[in-house]
Amino acid sequence: MAITADVTGNPLKITGTTAANDKVTDSEVMIQGFLWTGATTNGHLVSVTDKNGKQLWKGQMATTNLTESIEQTFPLGLSAKGIYVDDMDSGELYIYIK
Repeated sequence: MAITADVTGNPLKITGTTAANDKVTDSEVMIQGFLWTGATTNGHLVSVTDKNGKQLWKGQMATTNLTESIEQTFPLGLSAKGIYVDDMDSGELYIYIK
């Protein structure tokens, strides 16, 4: 299954699952943060890279309380040459752009 990326607003909203390198955007962006929510199973992963394969962020659901979310913010921004999701086992990923 592939991801679905809604890039029409801020945050960008990613849903679905993937073990491939699915493109969200090729544009150079400044990332303000990530929020991953709705994981369905303890141990599920999400991984985000740039278009060159450099890992930007990775999260793993490490709780049996699946109502929790994983968040990472970058107050000064994280520069990225494109955004790709190379692993997402479940849930929804929100990517906030500056």
